[in-house]
Amino acid sequence: NGGEGEEEEEGQDKEVGTGRQWVIPYVLFGSAMLCSLGSGATVKFFPLFFAYTCKFSPTQVQWIYFSLPFAMTVFSGATTYVAKCFGRVQTMMLARLLGVSCLFVMALLISYLRHHPYVIVPVYLLRTALMNCTYPLEESILMDFVPKKTRARWKSLDSVSSFGWCGSAVFGGFISDKYDYSRTFIITAVIQGSSILLLMLLLPLVPRKESSLHKDKETKQERERETEVDTTVPASLNSPLLGSKHGGAGSDQASSSYSPPAPHSPSSPRSRRR
Repeated sequence: NGGEGEEEEEGQDKEVGTGRQWVIPYVLFGSAMLCSLGSGATVKFFPLFFAYTCKFSPTQVQWIYFSLPFAMTVFSGATTYVAKCFGRVQTMMLARLLGVSCLFVMALLISYLRHHPYVIVPVYLLRTALMNCTYPLEESILMDFVPKKTRARWKSLDSVSSFGWCGSAVFGGFISDKYDYSRTFIITAVIQGSSILLLMLLLPLVPRKESSLHKDKETKQERERETEVDTTVPASLNSPLLGSKHGGAGSDQASSSYSPPAPHSPSSPRSRRR
């Protein structure tokens, strides 16, 4: 049983990534990299933006970041539910589009929003929750289309994304010092918006419903099993005929001594097959 299980897993690994689907992990990594580069230029400076531009107290800033995980949890569950109806890639694109739109609103209306904290705080929470709620969907796609042997390799590339996130923070600090925070917000929104265009490559590759993907895999496995059963030849057909080794009367005697079973006998092969 253990050997059969290993063979089935190897067969599934061969099926994963067939055709054009081998590009899926590369597209996901490129999209995540763009989001990390864009976020690194802005995320670390949001506390300074709230403290010096919006004139929030340290307590108010910490209350914002205290409520942020709850918003992310709610939106993660909501996007998982929406993905079952509209598709995982479609939901990821919609969430990022709304998140980038919120950041554009913060950048273009910064002079108004900094004097209205009850407006800018919900916009910021909505933006951050939307941009971070798609991680479960990304992981599910990665697990479906990447063989088990290479999953650890792709997961290790998260450290590369984090390095890019930290590196872009230097660029974001330079832009914020030379210009203002609104310029940094616009650059981040443009970079993260380009990740949406990259996700469009996954639309023809990832099915909208996850169940259809598993059904396709099951039908392929069933067809392979049927072909294996059809190609196997029973041992009785390969065995020599009765009396073929004997010539003359011996063969006649063997053939005459043989009597076929009754048509309705329980020992008949036809009755056992039914």
